[in-house]
Amino acid sequence: MISVRSVLKKKEQSSISGLCGVLVIMDGGVYLLDEFLEKPWQATPSIKIAITDLKYALMLQLAQMGGGSSIFFHKAIIDGNWNGAFLEPTTILSKDVKNGDWREIDFSSETIEKGKGRYKHLDSLDEEIVDFWTNPHS
Repeated sequence: MISVRSVLKKKEQSSISGLCGVLVIMDGGVYLLDEFLEKPWQATPSIKIAITDLKYALMLQLAQMGGGSSIFFHKAIIDGNWNGAFLEPTTILSKDVKNGDWREIDFSSETIEKGKGRYKHLDSLDEEIVDFWTNPHS
């Protein structure tokens, strides 16, 4: 297994296999955090996943956690291509929080579109979460 921290040290493009971490939604996108979390967890080194609207596919396939600044917090293993700034996944496996099994995530365009239809509120939810964390007393 490869850690997020070790990939972030690579400046050149490379193929990655077995990148291990925690999937979260933050800043409107999906990120893989290093598996060794910092306090607060938002300070943990992370890699942005380069699939626009991946969060919609995740909403269809993963259990949502209760509130906070990310509705996902799932262990994941990703294979893909690192371009020095983003990770373009070819395979995403996520650990099921109910039974502990690893399952492959379908992030096809059809699944993303289906998720967009079902979870239209997700973009406004992102804005509310960002507003809460930047202006908690407003």
